[in-house]
Amino acid sequence: MVFSTSGAPIDPQEGGAAATLASGLADTGVSHAGIAPTFYLESLLMPYVLDAFRE
Repeated sequence: MVFSTSGAPIDPQEGGAAATLASGLADTGVSHAGIAPTFYLESLLMPYVLDAFRE
Protein backbone atom coordinates (compact mmCIF):
# COMPACT_ATOMS: atom_id res chain seq x y z
CA MET A 1 0.00 0.00 0.00
CA VAL A 2 1.21 3.52 -0.77
CA PHE A 3 0.02 6.33 1.46
CA SER A 4 0.50 9.94 0.37
CA THR A 5 0.16 12.43 3.19
CA SER A 6 -0.28 15.41 0.84
CA GLY A 7 2.17 17.22 3.05
CA ALA A 8 0.49 16.55 6.39
CA PRO A 9 2.89 15.63 9.21
CA ILE A 10 3.16 11.94 10.04
CA ASP A 11 5.23 12.32 13.20
CA PRO A 12 3.16 10.77 16.01
CA GLN A 13 4.34 13.49 18.40
CA GLU A 14 2.84 16.17 16.11
CA GLY A 15 -0.44 14.27 15.93
CA GLY A 16 -3.19 14.69 13.36
CA ALA A 17 -5.15 12.41 11.08
CA ALA A 18 -2.23 11.56 8.78
CA ALA A 19 -0.06 10.58 11.75
CA THR A 20 -2.84 8.38 13.11
CA LEU A 21 -3.31 6.69 9.73
CA ALA A 22 0.44 6.14 9.27
CA SER A 23 0.67 4.62 12.74
CA GLY A 24 -2.34 2.41 12.07
CA LEU A 25 -0.81 1.16 8.82
CA ALA A 26 2.40 0.24 10.63
CA ASP A 27 0.40 -1.72 13.19
CA THR A 28 -1.39 -3.83 10.53
CA GLY A 29 1.75 -5.53 9.27
CA VAL A 30 0.74 -4.75 5.67
CA SER A 31 3.69 -3.82 3.49
CA HIS A 32 3.44 -0.07 2.93
CA ALA A 33 5.32 3.06 1.98
CA GLY A 34 4.59 6.56 3.17
CA ILE A 35 5.16 9.45 0.80
CA ALA A 36 5.31 12.73 2.70
CA PRO A 37 6.00 15.57 0.27
CA THR A 38 6.26 18.98 1.85
CA PHE A 39 5.36 21.06 -1.20
CA TYR A 40 3.56 20.61 -4.51
CA LEU A 41 4.06 23.11 -7.32
CA GLU A 42 0.35 22.78 -8.05
CA SER A 43 -0.23 24.41 -4.66
CA LEU A 44 0.93 27.68 -6.20
CA LEU A 45 -2.18 27.62 -8.41
CA MET A 46 -4.63 27.58 -5.51
CA PRO A 47 -6.92 30.63 -5.46
CA TYR A 48 -5.78 31.78 -2.02
CA VAL A 49 -2.15 31.73 -3.16
CA LEU A 50 -2.83 33.46 -6.47
CA ASP A 51 -5.03 36.10 -4.83
CA ALA A 52 -2.39 36.90 -2.23
CA PHE A 53 0.25 37.12 -4.93
CA ARG A 54 -1.90 39.45 -7.05
CA GLU A 55 -2.50 41.73 -4.08
